[in-house]
Amino acid sequence: MEFEKLNAQKLAKEKAVASEKQKDEFLSSMSHEIRTPLNAILGFITPLRKRVDNKEALEYINTIDNSSRTLLNIISDILDFSKIKNNKLSVDKHSFNVYKELNSTLKLFEPIAEQKGAKFEIVFDNISDQHLIGDILRINQIVFNLLSNAFKFSVDDVKITFIAKYIDNYLYIEVKDNGVGIEKSKQDTVFNAFEQADRSTTRKFGGTGLGLSISSKLAKIMGGDLSVISEVGVGSSFILKLPLEVSDKSSHNILEEDEVECHFDGEVLVVEDNKTNQVLIDVLLDDCSIECDIANDGIEAIEAFNKKSYDLILMDENMPRMNGLVAFSKIRDIEKEKGLDKTPIVALTADVGVDGKNNF
Repeated sequence: MEFEKLNAQKLAKEKAVASEKQKDEFLSSMSHEIRTPLNAILGFITPLRKRVDNKEALEYINTIDNSSRTLLNIISDILDFSKIKNNKLSVDKHSFNVYKELNSTLKLFEPIAEQKGAKFEIVFDNISDQHLIGDILRINQIVFNLLSNAFKFSVDDVKITFIAKYIDNYLYIEVKDNGVGIEKSKQDTVFNAFEQADRSTTRKFGGTGLGLSISSKLAKIMGGDLSVISEVGVGSSFILKLPLEVSDKSSHNILEEDEVECHFDGEVLVVEDNKTNQVLIDVLLDDCSIECDIANDGIEAIEAFNKKSYDLILMDENMPRMNGLVAFSKIRDIEKEKGLDKTPIVALTADVGVDGKNNF
């Protein structure tokens, strides 16, 4: 009897593990399938803006951009929630310029502020030239979530304030709004997954209820904290506090993104089966004065590589006939056999697993 009980427990555990793995694979697959067309939409927006002068058309483009980024953020939230749940979310620390990196996210909200007629105040308190060491991708993810909520929950005479400062080895980021506010008794629940301060909030404003929960967990993973001060009818203030070390990198003479003109010279092979992505990559490379050859799968990539040398190969992962991983391996074998230098091969893929990594 005891043996049967232990065997049943073992089978139940194996079934649970298999079910969890199946769910992870499903989330990864869905992330890839949704991100592929969505990244194409977002990718075309930048070159399209450069080619459109009509003010009304530009407003439509900004609306498409904002809606697409919101959808992409929801997808990221769902995938990150699964990563956090399975303890697979890691922190990747690098030196970054506070002003430059955070400002790139803040710029995304300028069109939203203009559309809502909102006053959007940005304050960098003596850290415009500061370099810190941390995971700027995750920090910007938190900032994006906080600003998204601030604009979403502020409806009349909207005023949003963003403040960033560095004091005693801590980066402080505060996002203040004059929105609906949160009752004191419900302020703790806003950091719980799938919960918002009021059920009517979801009906009125939308959202998954994951943004603040993920942001809070990300802050804790990075050794920090996310807190809220709020009053109903007055507004809310979310404060992110992160322990970050100062980097010794100099941050002077940093050019803004729109000041930089990129012009390169070289031969590029693009290995991509999606026709829309092929057109997008061709347009983006053309804007940098680069011509490219297109291969529809790994087999065509091998054929092209055998005929011509390339300075760079952009390789998709999931393709018919031969995928990117196999093509990558075969190209390396060819280089080894012929005594050639290794060609830089960069993964260009929307395929990201629950562990946050692709297979390249």
